[in-house]
Amino acid sequence: IDDPAFEDWLVDPSGYQIRQEGQLSVTEETMAFYVQGDFSGGDRFPYRGNFGVRYFETDQTTIGWVGSGNGEDFIPADPDNPQQTTARTYSDYLPSANIAFNLTDTWVLRFAGNKTVSRPDPIDMTAAYDINDPEDEEDLSGSGGNPNLDPYTTYNYDALIEWYPEFGGNYALGYFYKDLQGYISSGNSTEPITVCDENGVCEDRVYDIRRPVNTDGGTIQGFEFQWHVPFDFMDNWLQYFGFNGSFTYVDAEMDAVVPDRQVPISLRGTSERSGNFILYFEKNKFGVRLAANYRSDYLFQEASDSDRFDEFTEGRTIVDLNFDWAINKNMKLRFTANNLTDERRTRYWDTPLDWYSDERDNGQEYVLEFRFATR
Repeated sequence: IDDPAFEDWLVDPSGYQIRQEGQLSVTEETMAFYVQGDFSGGDRFPYRGNFGVRYFETDQTTIGWVGSGNGEDFIPADPDNPQQTTARTYSDYLPSANIAFNLTDTWVLRFAGNKTVSRPDPIDMTAAYDINDPEDEEDLSGSGGNPNLDPYTTYNYDALIEWYPEFGGNYALGYFYKDLQGYISSGNSTEPITVCDENGVCEDRVYDIRRPVNTDGGTIQGFEFQWHVPFDFMDNWLQYFGFNGSFTYVDAEMDAVVPDRQVPISLRGTSERSGNFILYFEKNKFGVRLAANYRSDYLFQEASDSDRFDEFTEGRTIVDLNFDWAINKNMKLRFTANNLTDERRTRYWDTPLDWYSDERDNGQEYVLEFRFATR
């Protein structure tokens, strides 16, 4: 790292001048209670399920620096109040319900619905603002967090049909639909900030702050297929093998647009296709699992302004291996090998030629565990 300040930190970590806008405090205290009821019945198609509701109330406090520059060069907007503190309280009710019908001895039909809340990332809620030079009254801009970010709610609906054949194993095909009531994206909003000059004369200015903002939501729907096929119906050594896995397809349509660029918002971190395939061997005290986990390309981050491009993470398949041996009732041995094929994480810009962004080589990881327990 070519940074003299970092070299100073290596000699004396306590003397290293950190960035003020990177120093933040977000505190959340949540009180919640819930009630749940179970039910069952039916003659022709026996059914069972539950319903309930959860109530929560959250108290949130944020503290952050407001000014320009870093370290020894930091200039507070208001020397008498270099940090800003905000506080608020919000609450909500979250209902949920599940029901399953036994259509036959081998077929089960399930339905579920619930309301969930997704809280903002703590770093997005910081009250810290890095503004332009306070002496420059023409460029009233800056960047920072948004302590007034609201969490967004999602209404989730699921339907699943399961088959448990007589020869063992199980198969399931499901459909899901999610209605996002809002979303969080990067954008701009105005913020009144008190700025003082070197003579102590203060005035309130309205700054255009680049930060996370609440936007409209959208819908997510798709299907998933799961399977488990044990070979225990075989009479030879194959009876100790089996495989299971899943595949998921996601289609997301967002009503929201990036506030300052009016271009559609995409869901960060969501792959259109994902799945896994696991081959296993289990006999007495031994167990071995070879797993391949796949996901297609997904959005890493949206463009910060109109002359840049969205950044995507390239899809990949990661292969892992687990070996377990229960030596006796007190001792267990496990060997884990992650990323056997040494896949790298690669990112690219969403341009006609998919310009290369960066690459990370996490390498392969091997872990040997020995556990001893007294009973």
